[in-house]
Amino acid sequence: MNDFLNFAQQMQIHRKVADPKALDIDLARTYWRLALLDRQGGNEQGYQSNISHAQEALQRAGVETGSLAAMGHFLNREDEAKPR
Repeated sequence: MNDFLNFAQQMQIHRKVADPKALDIDLARTYWRLALLDRQGGNEQGYQSNISHAQEALQRAGVETGSLAAMGHFLNREDEAKPR
């Protein structure tokens, strides 16, 4: 997941993103997953940091979720809709 985050950051820096909204939603999903892993591992600081990054990415994408539960519901729903 960290490789994806680094790649996405480089794409943003070099302005090579065709669909910024889609990328921000994917970034939010990645930060959400990292936050859940941090919480399971007892890393509360990492959890809070990744939740903040996920919220920021969703805001850039124009997605207002309000609560953590709503954010999780949105990201899980988006994940289920992605083709495998």
